[in-house]
This record gives sequence, C-alpha cells and structure tokens, in this order.
Amino acid sequence: MRRAWSLLFIILLAAGCSSHSSPAAKSTSAPSSDIWTLTCTAPNDPMPALLWNGLVGVRIGRNGSGMDPNGKPLGFFMCDEYDSTGEEKIRPMPNPILVTIAVGNESFDPKDPQDHDPLKSGGTMLDPRKGEGYSQILDMKAGTLTTSWRQATPEAGVVRVTSTTIVHPDLRMIGQRWTVKCEKDSSFSIKTLDYTGPTDDQDPVGEDQSQGLYVSSSKSRVVAMTFRLTGADVGAKQVIAGYRVQEGRTEGKPFQFERVLAFGPHSAEPLPAFASQNADELKKLTPKLLSFTELQNQTAAHWSQAWRTDIVIDGPAEDQVAIHSFLFYLRSAISQKSPMAISPFGLGSDEYFGHVFWDADVWVFPALDLIDPGSASAIPAYRLKLARTASANFANWVLAGKPVPHTNPVKLPAGTPLPAGIKYPWESSETGLETTPTDSRYEEHVTGSVVWGLTQATALGLVKAEPANQVAALAYNYFFVRSDPGPKGREIRHVMSPDENHIGPNDLYTNLLATWLTNGRHWPAIPNFKLPRDAKGFLNYDNDQFSGYKQAAGILSIYPLQYPPAEAEASSMVTRLGAGVLPDGPAMTDSLEGLIMARAGDPTEGYQMWQKGWEPYTNHPLMLFSERKSSKNSYLTTGAAGCLQTILYGFCGIRIDLKPAAGAIWSKPLLGQYILSVKPHLPPAWRSLKLQNFNVLGQPYTLTVTPEKSTVTQGE
Repeated sequence: MRRAWSLLFIILLAAGCSSHSSPAAKSTSAPSSDIWTLTCTAPNDPMPALLWNGLVGVRIGRNGSGMDPNGKPLGFFMCDEYDSTGEEKIRPMPNPILVTIAVGNESFDPKDPQDHDPLKSGGTMLDPRKGEGYSQILDMKAGTLTTSWRQATPEAGVVRVTSTTIVHPDLRMIGQRWTVKCEKDSSFSIKTLDYTGPTDDQDPVGEDQSQGLYVSSSKSRVVAMTFRLTGADVGAKQVIAGYRVQEGRTEGKPFQFERVLAFGPHSAEPLPAFASQNADELKKLTPKLLSFTELQNQTAAHWSQAWRTDIVIDGPAEDQVAIHSFLFYLRSAISQKSPMAISPFGLGSDEYFGHVFWDADVWVFPALDLIDPGSASAIPAYRLKLARTASANFANWVLAGKPVPHTNPVKLPAGTPLPAGIKYPWESSETGLETTPTDSRYEEHVTGSVVWGLTQATALGLVKAEPANQVAALAYNYFFVRSDPGPKGREIRHVMSPDENHIGPNDLYTNLLATWLTNGRHWPAIPNFKLPRDAKGFLNYDNDQFSGYKQAAGILSIYPLQYPPAEAEASSMVTRLGAGVLPDGPAMTDSLEGLIMARAGDPTEGYQMWQKGWEPYTNHPLMLFSERKSSKNSYLTTGAAGCLQTILYGFCGIRIDLKPAAGAIWSKPLLGQYILSVKPHLPPAWRSLKLQNFNVLGQPYTLTVTPEKSTVTQGE
C-alpha cells in the first residue's frame, strides 16, 4: 500500500469542494410537470435505472444503490476502459454507488464473515421490497433520480428513506444523497464499496477526515471522493476488505449521508507510486471534486439551458413524455470529451462490447445535429481521427487478396503496389481496427454510411470540409476496388445487407452509396452500379424473396439517402418491403417507415408507425429503450434516435439536400452547396408541434406547426 500524504492534498480537495454553490438553475417554461418525470412504483421491477453522460454510465437498482436485489453489483462503464487487444471489449467496472444501510445494528465485526456480505450488516436492512409507498422518479428536467420508501422496523419504528442520484453532465462525477428519518432513536450502519477493480486497484494517496475527503490512485487513474454524514451521532468508521463502514446513532432526528466520486481519465502510461517527489504530478491528475449541492446545482443549470432546445407538442401526454425521454437519454449519452463515439447501447451495458457501428453516423448523428450539435460533432470527429487506421485497413484487405464471404482469396506478394482507399470497420473501438470475427465485417455499406454522416456534418459546419473530402475520395476508390463490371453496371458481390440476414450480390443501399460516392456525391441520371429491381419496383437485393428481413434495408434508399427514383416509389416500397420484416426485429424499421410515410403525404399512417416504433420497446416505467420487443437490454440509443428522426425529418419535414423540398415553407443555405428546407407534415393527433431553438450554423430557429400554418422564426 502507498503511504498517505494527507496534508499535501487537503488544499487541492478543499478548493474543489468549496462552500460556494453554483447559481440556481433558471426555470424553463413547461406545460405541465408530469411531462418531465418518469416514475417506477414497483420495488420488484428487475430493470435497473440508468444515468450517463458519455464519459461514465451507471446503473441504479430499485433500492437506489448500485446493486441488484441479490447483492450483485450492477453495471458501471467508462468511456476509456476498453481492452487494448483482441476484440477490444469494453470493461465493466465496479459500481461506485453500492450502498447498504441498516438500523438497529450491532457494531461491525471484521472477523465475522457475515459482516463482509453487502446484504448483511446486522439489525434490519433497509429494503424497499419490505416497505411501502415506494417510488423511483427520474426528473428529466433536472437530471436527477430519486428513490424513496418507508419501512417498519422493530428497532427504529417506521423509517423513511430517500436517495437522490446525479451524474454530472460534463464531468466523470457521480453523487448520491441519502436521507433517513427513523421514528425512534436507533443505531445504524452505512456500508459502501470503496472504488476499486481487478484492473484498477486503488491505494490511498491523501485524505482529510474532518472534511470527509479522500484521494486514491492506481496505475491507470486517480479517484477523488467525499464521504459526509450529518444529523447523527457519528460512531466508528472502518475501511476493511474493500468496504467502508460508518456507524452511528440517529439521536431521534433525520440523518443525511452524502457521497460524491470523481474519476480521472485512464492514463495510457502507468502512473507513479505515490511518494513525496511525485506528489505534484498526482495533484495535477486529481479530478475536480464538487460537493453534492454544487453537483446538483450545476446539473440543474445544464439541463435548464439544454431544454431551451425542445420538441413541444399539443397532443397526447404520453407522446410528449416519450419525446422528452428520447431527448434526455440521447443527449446525455454522448460527450465531446470521450475518445469514443457512441455505441448502440452507449455506456449502459457491455452489449456489442461497447463498439461503434454505423448507428452512430446514420441514426444518432442526424437526430442530434440540429438539437445538440456540440455533442453530435463527437461522431464525425471520431471517424476523422481514425481515418488513417481505416486507410491501413484497406491496404491490409487488398494485401490479403480482398477477402469476401464464400471465396478463397489469394494474398498478394510483398511489395505489390497498392491503390489508395479507405475501409471503416463494421465494429470499431479505440484503435479503429475491425473487431468483429463474424461475417458482419462484410457489411460494406459501413464506409459509405460514414461518409454520408461526414457529408451532413460538413454541410452543417460541424467538421472541416478538407479532411471529410479526403475520406470521401478514398471511399470512392474503395468501392471501385470492391466491385466488378456487370451487364447492368458495376456489381458488389458477396456482400452482407443491412438486413443482416442475407449475404449475396448487389444490396440496394450499399450500391446506392457506391453510386453516390463514385459520382462526386451526387445522384447521376443513370446509375453506374446495378440497382436491384423487378417489374414492380426496387428490391432489397438480387433474388429478394420478400421475407425474413431483420430490417427493411431497401427503404434506406428513400431515407436517409433520398434517392429520387426511390422516393417516387416510397409508399409502395414501404408496403412491399416492410411486410417481410420479422415481428421481433430491431426497433428502427417502424420509426423509419413512419418518417417516410409522413414525407409521402400520409402523416396519419406515419404517426401510427412512429408509435409502433417506441411503445413496445419502452415498456418500462422509466422508458428504457430495448432493442427488441422481447428483450430487456437497454438503453438502445439507435431506437431513440430513429424516433426523433421521425419527428425532425418526417413530421417537421426537415430536409438536407442539394435543393429544397418542393413546397417548402422555409429554407436556408448550408455549406458546400447544401440546403436545409422545411416542409411539415403535422399528425392529426397533434394540434401543434414546436421545434424550439434548433441550431443551424450557430443560429437558433424555432419552427411552429399548426393545421392552419407553419412558420420559422429566428432567435430564442
């Protein structure tokens, strides 16, 4: 263990935990408070709550703690904790808010094995399943999760428990405040798990016990923590076997326990063991630490400002609550400070190993680029950062003989001249290498999807044009190398469709991206790649059997690609191809079909499809979005993004293209000859729709849509 040099850190910690609070959050106009809250009243509900900020993501159980009812720690993930080799999987970390509170307890006995069990501390454990009046409320307006219940105990009478959990919107910081009110004077104990992990063993560095301030360090990061107990007779305190135990008596009045943890970023180089000669270095690495009140105020102020940009409807309350949930979870899922772009499940789980897919470029980015352009820009920035690796991926693929499914590639001799090109991986992690060992690596559309997102980012001024244009030029080369001449244009054979249930020749979406890229990112009058179709219209791919789709990939030609011949067949394509989607497919097909039908002039059908795109997938009191109707894994950022896109690009009728939409009520030139135009399609179920303070090239605008007229005004 490292020697604790407490005095060297007291000044630093005190500066980070000053008594000066941040200004109170400004109020925002809201039609009703209930459209801002989500409430769970079932203490046995197994799906844990979720708070995140793109840097950290923490799961909170029904008891307000970071563990499930069986004492198993729930998920906690950091944006920079990935394996550096192999599949580069995200590493689950110990949940830092694992807390248990007992009343009527005996003194903690370090020799008693039961006292080391997080669910056993003697006396009566406070557990909402043994109480009544339970609620867990997510306040989306303020960014807080509050858990409360009351519980009858033999030692302390009726005990009222309230826990508030907050994740700072822009720092790697998590805080909790527990308030416990006992009917009778009683002893109590609070047991927490000290932050440590199998790859991140923390040793003490410094502390100021009078202030409840502690700093620890490992070879990879520094962690700062506050541990404060007020309103009680403070008893013994012990740190043993990974637990921190605080005992006391209630003195017949409520006591309050606060704990805030701040995590430094992962250090690529091992940090030095603590010693006097490197104290200054570790001081610089110690993360900023706020008091719980400061954390609460800063979080409320952030959301007060963020909600100035909002989607407000005059319609069913459940629709408004759903919209706010999509905005809350999605906007808080991504950070410009993260070295990674967003994965489909963000930092809510290790589903898909935390890897980045085309979901980020084609689903999440367009959902946020007008709502929260700062956060959205993290996605194209990540792609540009890894462009050099993507070029190396292409070179290695060519050297390996251009392997594709069901073929026997022949490796090229060393020293063979290689063409320039770029190949983004299907699953991308920290290095930008391909991390999937499955046939999904042959979803060749991913490189074109990345360029599609980069092009929209360039038009909106969120990335510079030059590096994005360089990536587009290399992608042009890639699709020529990947394709072969055919009687009806170039063909891309042995390719996996975005449908993901099919490998074969000439996927429509993939070939359209190739057509667009190899024609200067314009649509040619005559496509130079084969586009599969029959006498009735476009197909998903050659030899399409119209069934068994994981998702209706062909309709991606209508949106986001906005290929004019496909748009002309929009309604028939949705009907024909949508019928073949499997009942338990991913959520995005319904929301995409809703967008397309709204644009095609049928907002009633579009609205019904939009509701189908979220209602079965958010069947939880806190509206945690699942990937499939039958699954409980959450939070699927792609699903929420699809539903927001239905509103933005369907009902609001926003379009980014080289020319405005026919009949547009408003348009604005973007960069690179692109134009943003607006042609709303208000669902009859809504009496009005307002997109407040959406951002275009740094300027705020508000779109107001009613059955009588639609207007766009500048300014907040």
